Amino acid sequence: MMALKQSLFLLFAAVLLAGCASDQSAGVVDFQFDQSARSGSTYFATTHSVTVDLAEDALEPSFRSVIQYCLEDTRFNCTLLNSELAKRGSVSATLRARIDPEGVEQIVVLAAQDGLVSNRSTAVEDLAEPIIDMEARLSMLEKHLASLAELQERSANDVDSLLKITAEIAEAQSELENLRGEHAYLKLRTDLDEVTIRFGSYQNRSFFSPIVRSLQRFLDDLSEGIAQAITGFAFLLPWLVILVPIAVGVRRLLRRSK
Repeated sequence: MMALKQSLFLLFAAVLLAGCASDQSAGVVDFQFDQSARSGSTYFATTHSVTVDLAEDALEPSFRSVIQYCLEDTRFNCTLLNSELAKRGSVSATLRARIDPEGVEQIVVLAAQDGLVSNRSTAVEDLAEPIIDMEARLSMLEKHLASLAELQERSANDVDSLLKITAEIAEAQSELENLRGEHAYLKLRTDLDEVTIRFGSYQNRSFFSPIVRSLQRFLDDLSEGIAQAITGFAFLLPWLVILVPIAVGVRRLLRRSK
């Protein structure tokens, strides 16, 4: 009886392990499929978010070196979209850029050459539907404009028709230019990756750093508190001028009534 129970237990454990193995292999297959689908499509917009930890004295030089690299780059079409450096209390910086997919690793390595990457994530957005829909609308508008141009030639002797067709052509042309601009922006998002790099200092996350920053801000906080108190008193003063005489008058009336 004991041998039968042990055999059943071993069989049950083997089934569980086989199920876990199949689940894990399925996850790997799904991931590989997603990656291959992404690499084979031209409609994906990819964004990277990177956090770099450095020593505080190395943060600003690293931040500026990435900016300089992006401004001078001609190989990977790096375009700086936004940059910000903050020095109040603790030093931190953020920059956002567009770059060819082949240049993403190079700019990340440059940003972290004096520190380390503490966090990194990648998001992919499928823009196939809006791009295909916009391309269809562009094709329809171009055909419509061609038809209007033919009508314009035929109506050369009819002034009223010619004016109406000219106005319609101007409206269609304006819509076409707007659509071309939106289409170019969507294609830019699919052709170039967007990279956001956040620079932080691990020194600012030590136990005493919040205490030190609080002490550094003490005078600023004190002056701000005094300013708010003065402002509050300024708002309260007119009410005191009105309420104090009223309170005195009510008190006198109550004394007389007694």
